[in-house]
Amino acid sequence: FMVRGSLNMVGQEDKPITITSTADSSIGADLSIYGVYSSPEVGQWGGIRFESTSSNILSHVNLRFGGQFYGNFNGIYFQTVDTTCLNVIDSEVILSNFVLTNCYYEGLRLDETSSISINNSYFISMPRGINSNTLEPWIVSNSSFIDLTNFALQVDANRAQVDARNNWWGATSGPRHDSNPDGQGAKIYGPVLFDPWIG
Repeated sequence: FMVRGSLNMVGQEDKPITITSTADSSIGADLSIYGVYSSPEVGQWGGIRFESTSSNILSHVNLRFGGQFYGNFNGIYFQTVDTTCLNVIDSEVILSNFVLTNCYYEGLRLDETSSISINNSYFISMPRGINSNTLEPWIVSNSSFIDLTNFALQVDANRAQVDARNNWWGATSGPRHDSNPDGQGAKIYGPVLFDPWIG
């Protein structure tokens, strides 16, 4: 769904807000829609798109099984070519205690002059974690990147350096980067400050 105002989605540690597939029975979804033996799969809904917005907060929020939109509007079938769970375009967003899992392709994408702060969050089980093309510097800290097959973080070479220190990259040797060739953790590319890391 599209956000063009502001979105404040704040759960609690013991009562997080979950946005997921309707086939996700782990939070009491109605399986009668899909049949008794249905289970959630990646890309079963679209994602959240912030466009020219500010003062957005997602705290204690779980977002999963998104990244691909399908819709049937009065018999007209529509599919986007966007396979990103969380799109931030020329917007300001704070992610705190945020869990992003099982995205179809890309977890988070930053474009134009977007500004984001990420803390105590998780990016789990998807090809691409964060793809940053924003002109603004930003910070991710005390967060974990797990089971990301292509990369955990990619920053355009012509963009500002990202401060990604004090994160867990999936291995005690740290992330794999040109400046850390012995790292066995998730891959990161571009101007990223990642040392020290957790592990």
